[in-house]
Amino acid sequence: MSTPPTGGFSPLEPGNPYAAPADDRPAAPAQPGSFAAPAGHHPSSQQAPPAYPPASYPPAAYPPAGYPPAGYPPAGYPPAGYPPAGYPPAPPARPGPTSTWAVVSLVTGLLALVPVAVVTGVVALVQIRRNRLSGTGLAVGGLVAAAFWSVVATIAAFVWAVSPGGPAESWGVESYGPAAAVAGLDEGQCFDFGDGWADPATPVACAARHQGEVYVVWELSRGEAPEHGDAALAADSACYREFGGYVGRGSMTSDYAYGFFVPDEQEWDDGVRTATCVLVPWDAEFSSGSARGSGR
Repeated sequence: MSTPPTGGFSPLEPGNPYAAPADDRPAAPAQPGSFAAPAGHHPSSQQAPPAYPPASYPPAAYPPAGYPPAGYPPAGYPPAGYPPAGYPPAPPARPGPTSTWAVVSLVTGLLALVPVAVVTGVVALVQIRRNRLSGTGLAVGGLVAAAFWSVVATIAAFVWAVSPGGPAESWGVESYGPAAAVAGLDEGQCFDFGDGWADPATPVACAARHQGEVYVVWELSRGEAPEHGDAALAADSACYREFGGYVGRGSMTSDYAYGFFVPDEQEWDDGVRTATCVLVPWDAEFSSGSARGSGR
């Protein structure tokens, strides 16, 4: 053990004004397995420090792991409300005055003047597009009206053509005389007319030159009496209906016209009920060969 240095004051000597005051606190009880140093004894630097119990602190009250996501807005900034680059579009041009041709097309179309409505309507549409005029709806309306009247006219012409008795006068369909003029002639038999309408026809071979050919023979019913023209109407309807089946071509495009012989009022009163349909050439007085299945 080393000795304190000589000379001067020792911090442990009495009467040293710089000495630390004496510790009057009672000594701590000895811990098991340890020893207390005797009073007035100061440990040297070679002695181990006294063993203190480890400090015990309660665990910190931290929140459990897994924090909810913070309610921050997503990164970035909303797009600025600036208008798009460039200049705003120019306002649409105001239409010019209404085309006169468009008005004319509409009026003539409503009046069923189909050719005028079509021509003026087309002219109006071209003019409107070229000169930036208004009136497109009027021009289109005139064209639509013209198309409507065209369809109506076509349907009316068709109905008139196929109706019984309709095209009789226009296509040369007529009653050629009383039934007695062709009495005794059968279907498919050719003949020449007599000197008058009431004179009996003369049978002729179809291969030879002849004026007519019988293609339908049938009996009229009691309600088809000739006094009110019912016999002629019934004959016309039957002849038109059977024409295509016999010739092989429709009557409107055929080389043949058809006519008929029906009993007059006197024959009807005498009990004659036979009606006969005959074929005659359109543009010639005579014909050669049979018309049956000829397609002419």
